[in-house]
Amino acid sequence: MSGPGPADVVECPNCQHRSPVGTNRCPECRFPLVLVAPTPRDPVDPNLFKKPGEDPHADPTTTSPLPVVGPATTGTSPGIFPPVTSTGSMTCPRCRRLNTPTRERWCEWCGADMVPPPPPPATHAPLGPRAPRPWRRMVLVSLLTLGVLVGIPAGAVVLLNALRAPGAEPSESSSAEPTGDPTSPTQTGTATPTQDPAAVDPSRITAVASSTADSDTGRYSITNTLDGLDSTAWNSNGARDGQVGLTLVYTFDSPVDVRRIDVLNGYVRNPEGDPSVYSRNARLREVVVRTDATQTRWTLADRPTAQSLEAELGTTRSVTLEIVSVYEGTGFLDVALTEIAFTGVG
Repeated sequence: MSGPGPADVVECPNCQHRSPVGTNRCPECRFPLVLVAPTPRDPVDPNLFKKPGEDPHADPTTTSPLPVVGPATTGTSPGIFPPVTSTGSMTCPRCRRLNTPTRERWCEWCGADMVPPPPPPATHAPLGPRAPRPWRRMVLVSLLTLGVLVGIPAGAVVLLNALRAPGAEPSESSSAEPTGDPTSPTQTGTATPTQDPAAVDPSRITAVASSTADSDTGRYSITNTLDGLDSTAWNSNGARDGQVGLTLVYTFDSPVDVRRIDVLNGYVRNPEGDPSVYSRNARLREVVVRTDATQTRWTLADRPTAQSLEAELGTTRSVTLEIVSVYEGTGFLDVALTEIAFTGVG
């Protein structure tokens, strides 16, 4: 499938700044633009967005960092990478993503308003003087009397059943027989409530890799794939362990009905400053996704942007990714993965 045309741009949902397609973060407010859909733009003068006195040939990697709008948060990719800590967080009613605790209203993934508008004030017609209704007292007394008369025989029946010896034979006049488990939903008339899928909090997940580069320092640890940052990644020791057959195992603290897996393939790092970093390491091409109930083969695209596997993977305690083939790197044998996130129920 071909990508968006050169005339398309990505509009930041936080500050409405327009950036070229493929921009990972908004250059104005650093909002993640990974999953923001491109929009057509009108042709404009490319020098329109240059600041006065700015050198158009300056190296973008040496420019000073832009100020962050609002409270500082850890870098995340929208729609798939929830924050590590979920205490006090809000779930967006539209995209069902978990937001950082500092978010008070607008969803940081889709920009939706997470605070519903207050209901309109109820209007009532003015009440006139209430006429005396002496018959109400008579009806209340009659109902109480009827309840007492009916309750006495019913209480006697309950008392007799309670005094009945356990295991006693039923009377001959009883013709009803039990039909199945009395606690089943068909017997009690209750049904198990359904839940909407939501992002699994990374603090509930532990990860183990069969191969890791610089394992003594932890610089390329598998836990980097759960930190919500595209500047860190897991790297294998390709020179020692090869590239095919490596496994990444993610275990949940309790079973989860997994509905979707999202990843940032390769070592994304800083595509705006040095896009060649992505191509230097090998990237996942084909993997086998195993759960407690299913096994699925997934072919990933070779691009430094988010991609998803949506499938009914079943309820499981762990998800294993086994590498079947890779996209070769131009500089290293190491296989890299920047981020992974899971969506499900449980």
